[in-house]
Amino acid sequence: MIQDDASHGQGAPRWPQWLLVGGAAVWAVAEALRGVAGRVPPTPELGSWIAAHLGLLQGANELTMLAIVLVVASGVGLVSRRQTPVGCSAALSWTGGTLAVASMLLLVLAEGRLAYPIPGLTLAPDALTLVASVVLAARHMAALGWALALGAFTVALRCARSATWGVAGVVTVVCQLMASFPWTSAPWTPTVAALVLVGWLVAAVRPQDGS
Repeated sequence: MIQDDASHGQGAPRWPQWLLVGGAAVWAVAEALRGVAGRVPPTPELGSWIAAHLGLLQGANELTMLAIVLVVASGVGLVSRRQTPVGCSAALSWTGGTLAVASMLLLVLAEGRLAYPIPGLTLAPDALTLVASVVLAARHMAALGWALALGAFTVALRCARSATWGVAGVVTVVCQLMASFPWTSAPWTPTVAALVLVGWLVAAVRPQDGS
């Protein structure tokens, strides 16, 4: 999803790439708050769990919305300066990024319904379970979207970057795949995956030697 600086000339502004890094960093903080809240419990304990971690869920929800704004703005900046047709890998990378953003938006909507109770519209236990399931599904799809975007981008730049950078890309993809099952993985797994994503993006954005 990030365009290689060399394809746009040495004078191309880097703000879209750094916006993407910022969005990923904000997403990592949101996932950290969810990690502190812990894994979503079974239905009988769901209501009390939400009440006990309301502040964490609200913070994660707001930060996720901010992450979406930063990532979308980054995408707009990258698209606006592209002058050459995209290849298959780049198209898959953009598709994965779009899937991740759409899933994050769904997460904001569903998690917001849990984190911000509406007076007079209390959710029944079955509805509460359904909304919580949508939250987990959205986090699952967001991680898979990031994995697709990063994997395709790593393939797209396999000849322009070092082998070490490629291995780091594979590790980042594996971390996202591990984080895509928040209902079975440890609560801190998505946080670690998000932090690895930030580190990989910083390495991708930094100019290469000799550029």
